[in-house]
Amino acid sequence: MKRSTIRRGAALAGLAVCLLAASAAAQVDLELSDVQVEVFEGRSETFQLRPVVTLRNAGNLAPHALDLALYYVPAGLRMLNDTVTYVQDNNDCWQQPITDCGDGNCLDIYTGLGWLDGFCSNNGFLLNCGCLYIINKEFEPIPYSIGYTTVTITVDPYNLVPETDETNNQMTIDLGAIPNDAANWGAIKSMYR
Repeated sequence: MKRSTIRRGAALAGLAVCLLAASAAAQVDLELSDVQVEVFEGRSETFQLRPVVTLRNAGNLAPHALDLALYYVPAGLRMLNDTVTYVQDNNDCWQQPITDCGDGNCLDIYTGLGWLDGFCSNNGFLLNCGCLYIINKEFEPIPYSIGYTTVTITVDPYNLVPETDETNNQMTIDLGAIPNDAANWGAIKSMYR
């Protein structure tokens, strides 16, 4: 009787250690949360895309690749390459109880755009708080070609960053039908995933 009680107790203790280890393990998610479209009308119509990437992170201070791919048939594939680097101070967010995330502090991060502050929040990570960063990027303007109305943008296109959710990395934008050579950019209609 005592041996089975000891084994059950040891099994429960082992399960608790595994859960704590899982919650302390690195958790990262890159999400392509929005794409802003700016249109330049004139002699040759062009458009510029500004992807907005949300980075959620808990427990990992390693630099992350921040690659974005844009695919538009007439222009082919265009890449933006960057790295997110962390400043290692003031990082008690991950130690906060899930009910007190707002009391935690996040590391500052550095990208090619400069320094960005993080916000400690409940990011859906198992049993702990995580830092949330909003990163805005910008592709060079692209000439519009009649008959080609969709553009696809992907964050982490080569899956270099192991993420908790790989399904939120891509967005396709419908630029809309262009009725004639004089493009009416008010026809930009919708965005969908």
